[in-house]
Amino acid sequence: MTSRVKRTLSALFVALLAVLAVGAGPARAAGPMPYFQLPFPCGETWRLATYSGHGAYAIDMTFTGGGSNNRPILAAAGGVVAETGFGSRSGNYAIIDHGGGWFTHYYHMISAPSVGRGQGVGQGQEIGRVGSTGNSTGPHLHYEVWRDGGRTQAYFNGVASGITSEGSPARNVTSANCGGSSGRHDHVSDFSGDGAADVLGVDAAGLLWYYPNNGLALSPRVQIGNGWATFKHVMAA
Repeated sequence: MTSRVKRTLSALFVALLAVLAVGAGPARAAGPMPYFQLPFPCGETWRLATYSGHGAYAIDMTFTGGGSNNRPILAAAGGVVAETGFGSRSGNYAIIDHGGGWFTHYYHMISAPSVGRGQGVGQGQEIGRVGSTGNSTGPHLHYEVWRDGGRTQAYFNGVASGITSEGSPARNVTSANCGGSSGRHDHVSDFSGDGAADVLGVDAAGLLWYYPNNGLALSPRVQIGNGWATFKHVMAA
């Protein structure tokens, strides 16, 4: 093989690699952050803390009003259960997919989560109970927010948690996970309660169609009523 042919083949190979790299494209950017709430019942105050070696953005939560053990853990936002199980470090755990690249992780539950993989959950729905399973020194909830495959700072009721690194000071936060009474109306058309705005439409025959939104795209429509032709506007409530 001549040197010229070798150089030509080498150039073609480099060009092919460039095309493949361009075709792969950058990682998908996360969608708008869900309006997360503290994963505990409305009005409860919990201490948010971290420690050396814990990792950035990881939060340990303990109840300020007494023992934490067996207290209910609620979904911080609506979504679909992506994973449940038991790990040597995490203990009993659940992971919720909120759509748009956003996930929340809940570790050290006292027993297996009360929800299963693929199950839809609404904000404020109980998903398990606080425990001390796995690598844990006492009852608490280890909580993380993930954005496009990496941990990020948690927000509760629109306010940053302040837990960003292993040196972040502890703070107390009171839950506003009050059954959708946060005062926000971004998802007034959230018919399913998963935090994503759905679509309702009436056709010319007066049939009411529901288009579920999983946070990424609309699913095939489902007929949920008829005789709606006399109404000008229909919206989820």
